[in-house]
Amino acid sequence: MQIFLCILLLFFAFPGTIFTDGGWHLLGGLSGDPSSFFLANPSVDRVWGFEDGEWKVAEASSPSQELVSFPVLDLLSVSRGYWVSSSSGTFSVNSTGTSQIST
Repeated sequence: MQIFLCILLLFFAFPGTIFTDGGWHLLGGLSGDPSSFFLANPSVDRVWGFEDGEWKVAEASSPSQELVSFPVLDLLSVSRGYWVSSSSGTFSVNSTGTSQIST
């Protein structure tokens, strides 16, 4: 019963928010420039997306050597899903359906 009450309290205290550990998360509803997404979400270091038949990557810092051969993901589309790597944070969905990771 106590666990149920805790979950219920979290649901009403933080609507649209799911607390996560660091790691990889599949997110949808992202849009815009990846660099803006990284600035708004400092715990995110990498975003992968499948587009035009190939995997594309965006990194928060300069591209790492092992990923320079992959095309750059330069635009996030709200209709696609993206694999996002974060060190920690929360996943939230606002009223417009836009997803973000925030710390």
